[in-house]
Amino acid sequence: MARIALSRLLAIVPLLSLVSVSVVSAQTGTGIIGYGISFWQDLCCQACADSLSALYLNCTTFSAGDMGGDGMDMGGDDMGGMLMGTTSDACRASNTPWLQTMAYCIQANCDAHGYTDADKQAACFVAHALGGDAAGPSYQDSLPATAPTAELDAAAVWLNATSLVNADLYASTYGSEGNFAESEYYHTKYAMVVYLTTIGIIVACGLFAQLRGALPAFERRLQVSRVWSALQQHVGLPALLGRVSRHHEPSFGGFGYVPSRALSLFIGVYLVLNIVLCCVSFSTFAPNIFWHSPQFNLCEFVGNRTGTLSLVNLSMAVLFAGRNNLLLALTGWSQSTFLALHRWAARVAAVQAVVHSIVYTYAYYTPGYAGAAAYAAEVAMPFYWWGIVGTIAFCLAAGLAILPLRTRWYEIFLVVHIALAILVLVGCWYHLVPHFGYIYGYQTWLYITFAFWAFDRAVRVGRILYYSRLYMGRLRPAQHQHQQQATVEAVPGSANLVHVTVYPRTWHYGPGQHAFLYFPSLGWGKGWESHPFSVAAWNDSDTRPPGQSPSLRRDHGQRRADAASGAAGDPTRGSSSSDGAGVDEITEVPDKADLTSQVATTPDEKEASVQVQSLPHHHNHHHDQGQSATTARPSVEFLIRTQDGMTAWLRDHAATGLGRAIDLPLYTEGPYAGHRATLQPLKAADTVLCVVGGIGITHALGILQEYVSTAQGRAVGGESEVGESGHTSTIMPRATRFILAWSAHEAALLGHVQERFLVPAAHVVGLEYRFWCTSPVAGAGKLAATPGRMDVAAVVRSSLEVGRVTTVVVCGPGAMADVANRAVVQAVRDGFHVDSIEESFKW
Repeated sequence: MARIALSRLLAIVPLLSLVSVSVVSAQTGTGIIGYGISFWQDLCCQACADSLSALYLNCTTFSAGDMGGDGMDMGGDDMGGMLMGTTSDACRASNTPWLQTMAYCIQANCDAHGYTDADKQAACFVAHALGGDAAGPSYQDSLPATAPTAELDAAAVWLNATSLVNADLYASTYGSEGNFAESEYYHTKYAMVVYLTTIGIIVACGLFAQLRGALPAFERRLQVSRVWSALQQHVGLPALLGRVSRHHEPSFGGFGYVPSRALSLFIGVYLVLNIVLCCVSFSTFAPNIFWHSPQFNLCEFVGNRTGTLSLVNLSMAVLFAGRNNLLLALTGWSQSTFLALHRWAARVAAVQAVVHSIVYTYAYYTPGYAGAAAYAAEVAMPFYWWGIVGTIAFCLAAGLAILPLRTRWYEIFLVVHIALAILVLVGCWYHLVPHFGYIYGYQTWLYITFAFWAFDRAVRVGRILYYSRLYMGRLRPAQHQHQQQATVEAVPGSANLVHVTVYPRTWHYGPGQHAFLYFPSLGWGKGWESHPFSVAAWNDSDTRPPGQSPSLRRDHGQRRADAASGAAGDPTRGSSSSDGAGVDEITEVPDKADLTSQVATTPDEKEASVQVQSLPHHHNHHHDQGQSATTARPSVEFLIRTQDGMTAWLRDHAATGLGRAIDLPLYTEGPYAGHRATLQPLKAADTVLCVVGGIGITHALGILQEYVSTAQGRAVGGESEVGESGHTSTIMPRATRFILAWSAHEAALLGHVQERFLVPAAHVVGLEYRFWCTSPVAGAGKLAATPGRMDVAAVVRSSLEVGRVTTVVVCGPGAMADVANRAVVQAVRDGFHVDSIEESFKW
């Protein structure tokens, strides 16, 4: 329980960090405009100060210099080289014309604008007239005894007597600043709308998933509800365009995937929201003290809006890319789904950054500006070219993430992608902070982005240190034995399959999980490379239950001898018998009628099923020989199909064992996934069908192991549902039928899984196997596999029964997953109660 509590605590840290940012912002005046930063709330006071502050007083000092700006590009003229006057706050605080003119301007104009609170007027007088020095003359004392009658000329340079502020100048200043402040509030408001709407929809889906998990009766009623079936049929399950579409196989000439219909609708809402909010609530004001033309005024506002929304979407793109994203556990959505959202958020942010750059470039070619000369002067400023660098890096990061590049050169893509992402963040920082400072709060979105990125990376490192025992003092030789080891062996008869057994720190693994594996023997150049591998089997108990069947621990030679003496070559012969003979034979039965013969129904068969321990008992035997007959090291097993890069190195090392397993040091990052919300459809299922293709069997084996464990617990304790690790299983509490339908190309893979992972179907109530082998290999008959390809639609159809809820788990190539998806949708359309879990890997 302590470990589970720790995991949950780590999961909510990002959420707590956002709350803390909001609280600190409210207390310190940082944050974003409207949420921690009050921007020109006392606009009438601000307009008085800005209308009068350029006037010289009799205490002003003069020197030669250049006029600086306040950060925001207002498109003004260069006034460098002029004789400049400097009026200090102390000068103003001692100058009667200034104090009286400011006090009267505040009283007259703030009363006219409804800002009538005397205390607020006094506070803004201190802020703007005295430079914040509350010890100076008070607002009331500074009000003139009689109202001034002389109005300052629009071209006035000096303030030598108490005067009325120039009405036209005040109106222009008040209107310009009000127009600008309004636009900044809109930028923040719409940024929050995008953020809260996007995250809010995801959180709402997550809360619904959690509700289904917390209320089993509700989940059961939901599965048999006509309304839910209609939603699943038309929204939740289909591909975007139904039967003529696909979302697991690449489209657009292999350049990407088309999201499912539900995900497409969500992305569509997200896109429309961003487009609309980039186009609305703009207004200009003239005569404007900041810009010479309404066109520049509009470009400024569009540029700031798209820039702000780009920062918001950038932060969400980083959030969605994280492995330790809290939303993964909340919703149960797959990492592939969030990576799709990551790509779309990044694309939107990149397009907004490009629009931001375009409109700011165009602004210098509007009336009243010098065009190329003005633009060249602006580009020469560091903040501007850092913005250009960030935009180019953003476009490259999005453009170079196309599917062909990700699949062909994944390791190179990953390094380049991370480097470009870092360059984007650096470019954004130096584009914003040195130029704007912290006035507008733009940097707050970067803080959030940094927090998401840093948290995910820190937790990744923490997982590696904890699960790989690296915190236990590797520098001390006496403790080197604690370094995590992996046993690696080549799968016999295959040139590209390896079996990896890891002996990790004891932890509760479960179905649907995966882990990232690092092999430091690769060296510093490639030791950082890792890939996610599904957990095929686990044994996290320190002792083997006394009821474990001895037949499941026999050595390979004995098992092969038994198989050779059996009825090999007869794919229709059942493996069950009342005396337990031939229990290692696995039978594929091609139709539903034959499948019923695989279910253990006799008293002897039910008694035998009680004795079978869950799946992973065929570990590497040269490691098992020195162990007690009643103990088993906690272990996790992976089956890996090797390709290039790190897995190719692993294949080559396994080949050096010449048929024997070899030991390698290994770091583990995981487990990930297997969330309750992900596996929720299994909870209401009466029948579970796993449609598996090739190496996708690794995902299905974990679910099969949980079913076997639950069936054993039910047989031993009646209605109790005890999982393998001793905890109560709530994943498949109702399932009484489990069908594993698997099609593979290599007979070697089929044989290895049969020998090392699978429990005889006759020994577990409701367990059925169907196997297909697509390559004509000599001796494949021993595998009891049907030659050819699986008819996925027929398999799905044969698993359905009226009045029973069926959950179809799909883990295989994209083409298989798309066919299975269409079959499930058709089944729902025909009135069956069907749900699905899709675990189709996407780059």
